[in-house]
Amino acid sequence: MEPVLSVIIPVYNRESFLERCVKSVAASSLQNIEIILVDDGSTDHSGVLCDKLAEEDKRIIVIHQQNAGVSAARNGGLEKARGKYFAFVDSDDYIEPDMYEKMIAAMEEQDADMVCCGISKEYVDGTGRLEKLSYKHRDSFLDAVCTLKLLIRPSTATGISLIPGNKIGKRDVQIENKVFFDENLYECEDGAFWCDYIVSIRNAVVLNEIFYHYVIHGKNVSRNCSIGKSKLSNLVAWDHIIYKCQGKSERLVPLAELRYQMCLRKMIFEAYCIYGFGSEIEELLPKLKCYRKQLYRSKELSLSRKIYYFGCGIIVKYNLGHGMAMLWKEAKETFRK
Repeated sequence: MEPVLSVIIPVYNRESFLERCVKSVAASSLQNIEIILVDDGSTDHSGVLCDKLAEEDKRIIVIHQQNAGVSAARNGGLEKARGKYFAFVDSDDYIEPDMYEKMIAAMEEQDADMVCCGISKEYVDGTGRLEKLSYKHRDSFLDAVCTLKLLIRPSTATGISLIPGNKIGKRDVQIENKVFFDENLYECEDGAFWCDYIVSIRNAVVLNEIFYHYVIHGKNVSRNCSIGKSKLSNLVAWDHIIYKCQGKSERLVPLAELRYQMCLRKMIFEAYCIYGFGSEIEELLPKLKCYRKQLYRSKELSLSRKIYYFGCGIIVKYNLGHGMAMLWKEAKETFRK
């Protein structure tokens, strides 16, 4: 019997998180699933642990490949998948037992092409910080344009987040429209993928219940502040999302342009705080003019958050020094309101 759902888990050096992740998926109340572990050339014991977990549960399939990045790993999982539906879980995250059963039931009840749920952001930094984020409205049935708007909104309280794990899609839609991860993107590849998928669908269901636990720790790729090929791929991804929005609905373009500016200013400011003013930052300064007007005009950001992002750009552009940057960084919590 073919599985209802294929759950794809890319794995790279996550031996301390992997078992909890996989066992949370294996404990799903929806039992007719396949779990595809893609070991992306791990140099710790993650690959061995994948094989051990597969021996314990026949629903687990393991793919071992040379290190090619998370996008290639997820694509490998998509090519191997046999389920009617597909989902992703990052190997440091975990899920609630009834996640897939309830989400697929909502999809089938509404004849939808996609379903999303709320997330819990959990920080492994000794603080025990926890953020529960879900779409503020009650469970909603939306067309593709409204769903894409929720994907790129800057606040998870009014959107659905860019992360891959809180969404389920239909494999026939993915195959028919040739939706795969761009293997040249190292960050924001998940946002670009789900953007490509959403422009191909009719509708989606958005549930406000929190099923997915998104674990944030020092080894997350997005926590690296150095401006190199990985960080710069964020801007490439947002250029792609802007292009897709232009083809789907012009009214989404200003919102995507806003996210580009937010991403750029956050990137150069965080790098400046750690490394100071360097040639990598200097080369990006002209881009501060791109879509700058969206920061002025946007109704998606509070005035305090607009001030924060403008301040990030000013401190870096005029090289106002590490002390000023750290003061501004400390004030971040105030500006997030």
